[in-house]
Amino acid sequence: MKTRGRPDEDLMKTLKAAVVRAAVVRAAVVRAAVVRAAVVRAAVVRAFNIRDSSAGLLSGNHVQEGRHLFVPF
Repeated sequence: MKTRGRPDEDLMKTLKAAVVRAAVVRAAVVRAAVVRAAVVRAAVVRAFNIRDSSAGLLSGNHVQEGRHLFVPF
């Protein structure tokens, strides 16, 4: 029996479940976006024969094959 002024326990359980489900879906979407960005970045680097900007542009060894282009993702 519902008491006036107190939320129904079933409703609260449903709301908690919905919040948890939304968090799981959000995490999956973010994870998919990160993977997609990594795949696109790898494809761009491979397609344009770009040396990876994290592989030592500041090391002093700039005489390597391939174009040097900063890929911001």
